[in-house]
Amino acid sequence: MDKKKIFWQIFHATVISIFVLQILYCMCQFFFVFTAGQLICFGSAVDLPYETMVVRRLYAIELWISFIGLVVYIAIVFGRKKE
Repeated sequence: MDKKKIFWQIFHATVISIFVLQILYCMCQFFFVFTAGQLICFGSAVDLPYETMVVRRLYAIELWISFIGLVVYIAIVFGRKKE
C-alpha cells in the first residue's frame, strides 16, 4: 500500500475516534456525573441547583457540537463518490 494512503487512513481513524470519545465523554458527564446516576426529567429538574443545570446544558451543547462535527466530517470525507 502507498504510504500516503496509509497516513490518510490513520488520520481519518484518529479524527473519528476523537469525535466518538468526545461524544461518549459528554454523555457520561451529562447522564451520570451531574445527575448522580438518576434520570432527571420534567418535575425533578426543579430540585436541581442552578449551577448544576447550567453545567448540564453546557455539556449537552458540547455533545451536539461534537455529534454534528462527526456527521459533517464523515459526510465530507466519505460521502464523495468514487470515480
